[in-house]
Amino acid sequence: MNTKIIIGSYELVEGYAEKMLLKNSVRCKLCGHVIESKHNYDFVSCFCGFVSIDGGLISPRCMGDEEDIEYLYEFLVKTV
Repeated sequence: MNTKIIIGSYELVEGYAEKMLLKNSVRCKLCGHVIESKHNYDFVSCFCGFVSIDGGLISPRCMGDEEDIEYLYEFLVKTV
């Protein structure tokens, strides 16, 4: 088996049986600020306050309007 890193949203890794989140980060399209949540209780907002993330690598969640968010999650996936 090989592994590779995929950067993007959860939809990009739906077909993989084994996946692990390496980085919980997003970019706000309104102010351009890249934010990252590094641990479970690390609530972070962008400069303008319209996009926030939380949960680190354990239980990631993102708040804000979908059209204002660019997902920069990093996943390690196993390929066959």
